Amino acid sequence: MRLAKILMPLTLGLALVLAACGAPEPTATPAATPTPATTPAATPARTPTPAPTATPAPAPTAAPTPAPAPVVADNFRFLISDAPNAIGDFSSLMVEIDHIGVLRSGQGAQWLQFEPDVAEVDLTDLVGENAQAIWSGNIAEGTYSKVFIYVDSVSGVLTEGNQEVEVNLPSSKLQISKPFQVTADTPVDFVFDVSVVAAGSPKAKGGVKYVLLPQLGKSGADQKFREVKAQRPEEPGRKLQLSLEGEPQPGASVVLVVTHQDGGPAEGAAVTVDGRDAGTTDSQGRLQLALPQAEEEVEIKATLDEAEGELKIKLEAVQAEARRFTGTITAITEGEENSSPWTMEIEGVAGPVTVLVVELEGTPQVGSTAKVKGVLHEGVIADAEAEVEAAPAPTPTPTPTPTPQASLDLIEDVFAPALDRVVVVFIHDGGVLQSFQGPSTQALDTLERGKGYWIYAPSTTTLVTADFQHNLYPDWNTIAWVDANTPVASVMAAYSNDIYFVLGFDAASQRWSVYQSPLATGLAELQEGTTYHSFMDTTGGTISLPMGDKTLTLSQFGSWEWDP
Repeated sequence: MRLAKILMPLTLGLALVLAACGAPEPTATPAATPTPATTPAATPARTPTPAPTATPAPAPTAAPTPAPAPVVADNFRFLISDAPNAIGDFSSLMVEIDHIGVLRSGQGAQWLQFEPDVAEVDLTDLVGENAQAIWSGNIAEGTYSKVFIYVDSVSGVLTEGNQEVEVNLPSSKLQISKPFQVTADTPVDFVFDVSVVAAGSPKAKGGVKYVLLPQLGKSGADQKFREVKAQRPEEPGRKLQLSLEGEPQPGASVVLVVTHQDGGPAEGAAVTVDGRDAGTTDSQGRLQLALPQAEEEVEIKATLDEAEGELKIKLEAVQAEARRFTGTITAITEGEENSSPWTMEIEGVAGPVTVLVVELEGTPQVGSTAKVKGVLHEGVIADAEAEVEAAPAPTPTPTPTPTPQASLDLIEDVFAPALDRVVVVFIHDGGVLQSFQGPSTQALDTLERGKGYWIYAPSTTTLVTADFQHNLYPDWNTIAWVDANTPVASVMAAYSNDIYFVLGFDAASQRWSVYQSPLATGLAELQEGTTYHSFMDTTGGTISLPMGDKTLTLSQFGSWEWDP
């Protein structure tokens, strides 16, 4: 009790001194005669008992007040910009963004998704090097290979006549592949450039149509920009930042990461998914979530004390792409159709793979080499198409003469008699594309309105343009380009895996122009026993080349085996 009486005036004195120091009002009680902070007993009149002098109060050191958490600088910012093109036709072009995402590459690749801090931008303010930050925060260090934005809506108003006009999207998900590195030393400013282009003509039946496209060449972490600040009032209160680790597909399991504005983990945040309780975050601000099975929009909310945040995502099923694999059969199932399932050791895949075969060429045997096409998922290739090479017959005694290795022949030597007529020679196997372009070709930069083009697709796909869509089938396809003149790279940015080549003939220079997928690597030699594809200039007729004691005859395009 005596201690309480001693401490009470000290506490009151200190509280009054601190209150006087922090009072924001200029008309506060006259504090013009300051009392030294080290003598908190300056107000003894407020207590019935005189302030003791035996234990003078120490100078306030704020020790009881916890130190504020260190502010962590954001290591990643996501900005939007707009390459000029047809933006001059608009007085305003509003783009509403639902969420953004980045793909972390390497082992255990994961999509990270975020709700933008700025959900709507006017592209007319972001022309050229102007760019606006729509999200900033901290993401894990590492290499990232893809970036996307989900667009909710686009609304444009034309300068002429102040008239609203429809702006089309090839897809609600605008995606580009532009690798960048996040390190502890340097923050990353990634500029995602989109552009509105005009197709058609005012005199044409459909008039002018506008389409919004991502611009690969103007995007990336190395782009120069001039930042434009968002013209919006700051939202009151504290906000939580929500992001996802994992691909948000229907029924998928993902990890929700909740952080404070300073980047620190939000432990104990209550999470709901579409209004239903989903649990609370752990000490790292993380919570495992099971997403709904249906393809729909999902709203995820997190609250912690007075802070809150939300993330809206669209669940879309991702169709896995079939690939070609080569490996050795290590086990088969005798007596079953196609002797399936098989167990195989596949080049480039860790561990044994189970193969369920639905189409088969050849006879499967243990030790045989097989080529299979299908989707690899968790060590299983289902609904596989398989081609089996017979297991080599054992040779009891090696011959004294060593078996010659498969010969390699330089393409330039093989095609020397008709090198100026080579447009492209290529091979693609297991998703790997290698190509050789003839020395007489030139680069294809622009798709010109009214011209025809050859397109090579490795599998069935659909090319979406502003006015219509083209269904492409495996091998060479011909199309007529009816949109406005458009840079070919901007059209093909989203089709690196689906379209390998676009060819056009330049009548002025009498040369073929070539665009190839950025995935392609160089091809310099032909290997014996390997199948290749080619496209040739056959203006003067078919081309015949010597191939050992045989003749290789080539038409305009086709596939052939190099067997000298």
